[in-house]
Amino acid sequence: NKYSAPYYSFSIYQGYAQLIEDFDEDGYFQTFSVTFDADAITSSNNDQFYVYAELYLSKNGGPWIHYYTTDDFVLFGESEDDIYEVYTTLDQGYPTDQYDVLIDLYEVGYDDVVASYSSDDTNELYALPLESTDYDPEYIVVHQHHHGGSSSITILILLLSTLFLRTFNNQK
Repeated sequence: NKYSAPYYSFSIYQGYAQLIEDFDEDGYFQTFSVTFDADAITSSNNDQFYVYAELYLSKNGGPWIHYYTTDDFVLFGESEDDIYEVYTTLDQGYPTDQYDVLIDLYEVGYDDVVASYSSDDTNELYALPLESTDYDPEYIVVHQHHHGGSSSITILILLLSTLFLRTFNNQK
């Protein structure tokens, strides 16, 4: 039938996470990225599909908690040129633990999920060691200031010694 609409469906071909920043070096990261390749399987080669993704984290097998919605982006069939990366720093509310990732893909204009990909599909999204910044404090260098004259007298003696040595060496 020449009037039938072209067939298409969606899939997420692959997805993986990269662990990026762990300031307190405890093995749990506050910054990570999730990269995925969503595809539109279609009977036509020239179709473009507008989609977006919702990303979720699950702490230790618990409920899925939404943490990010992508902008709309275009899928070009089964091309690898439409790989999408989400770079995330968890600010607060994510205690130190193992987290799984879920990616739900939506076609713009439709309410139903058209494809999903998660830790059930790949170990690359399973048990990521994460924590938010409130559990991963940056090291802060503390400079202590001693009040009183002892440190300024020491500096003055060092400066005078340096001046004396330079003067003494230049006279040789």
